[in-house]
Amino acid sequence: MRVVRLPLLLVVAALLGTLLPLGVARSAGMQYVADSKGRFRIGFPLGWRVAIPPGDTPAVQGIDAQSDRPYLNVNVVIESLSQPLSPADYARMSKPLMAATFHEFAILQEGPARIARRDAYYRYYTWRSNAGSPLYQVQAYFTVGRQGYVLTGTTANNPTRVRKDVPVISQIFETFAPSAK
Repeated sequence: MRVVRLPLLLVVAALLGTLLPLGVARSAGMQYVADSKGRFRIGFPLGWRVAIPPGDTPAVQGIDAQSDRPYLNVNVVIESLSQPLSPADYARMSKPLMAATFHEFAILQEGPARIARRDAYYRYYTWRSNAGSPLYQVQAYFTVGRQGYVLTGTTANNPTRVRKDVPVISQIFETFAPSAK
């Protein structure tokens, strides 16, 4: 089943560092971009590098290249689901493989939420990259019909970076607008 591979795709998306040039709309301190197939729109702070890589893993990625390494980044992964699922069910399906794939994977908090005026499921967790970097990630799961969306924000797992970067990740997540297709 394709949903089970999602965490591995998220790892790949989270570790991508090369971005392609992209034209974006700008307003109110944010630059907005839609994926190449018009399935969603999301905003990133001005000054971030934003790209639409080929494929859906990720469909869009934004990086604050001015931040310290590991760079603060947010990406959106899209997946076709075999049947409509709630955001919570979609998130639960990915959890076992995330635990098996991510080194030192530890969930800090998770649960249902309202994000960008939509039902969602969020997960805060930490893990260590293959290079040994301690990472802090925030995920938000959304579903629209048989389409699944996972937004992942990544920063360094240290108190200063988490306090500084998580509000930025939340601001970006609040701009997410999937199409009703």
